[in-house]
Amino acid sequence: MSYNMTYDPHWDNSRKGPQKRPSGALMKYIIESRPKGEWCVREYNDQDELTKEVPAAVSVTDACRILKKSRRQLYRYMKDGWVKPVGKFLNEWLVDGASLEQIRLLSSAAKARLPRNFQWMYPEYRIENLRPAVHAISITGPILEMGGRKEIRWLLRTYPKDWLVWFLRDQGRRLLTKRSLNFWSLWFGIEMPPPTWREIGRILGGVG
Repeated sequence: MSYNMTYDPHWDNSRKGPQKRPSGALMKYIIESRPKGEWCVREYNDQDELTKEVPAAVSVTDACRILKKSRRQLYRYMKDGWVKPVGKFLNEWLVDGASLEQIRLLSSAAKARLPRNFQWMYPEYRIENLRPAVHAISITGPILEMGGRKEIRWLLRTYPKDWLVWFLRDQGRRLLTKRSLNFWSLWFGIEMPPPTWREIGRILGGVG
């Protein structure tokens, strides 16, 4: 089963009368059902070019069941960036199923504490406000980039390998230098996927 939908992110339903649509504003979505209650969501621009694909989206209802959390907690995860929303279709939010796995992987870090003598790597934060299970992305980047043996040992004890591999694949190009990314990719024995067009735009100094 599949659905075809068109969506204009600039359209304001509360306004009356004609509205001017910016060039390239109209988006088209094709949503196909998959086994286990998952949905494959493909986003196309007004030139029918594929701009985004989420192969395993799930509804908020199913995400709450998978994580055994309330809708209020799930919306908090969405606000904090842990659960990635895909869009609202047929009056129900769909979220990226892959982001749910990151929450499961980070459950082991819930009781960990970031040592106070790590403060030098986080000058923009107060160290007592950084929680390893909640701020894992912000914590991991500086340690992989600047940390010594003590910091790396703490990182490897705190976070599972699967999560660190995900970090390198999903966030590495954004948060690490090329040298550090290459080193840690070799360390964990992973092959990095080719950069997306957004990542290429950031590398070239454009808008990503």
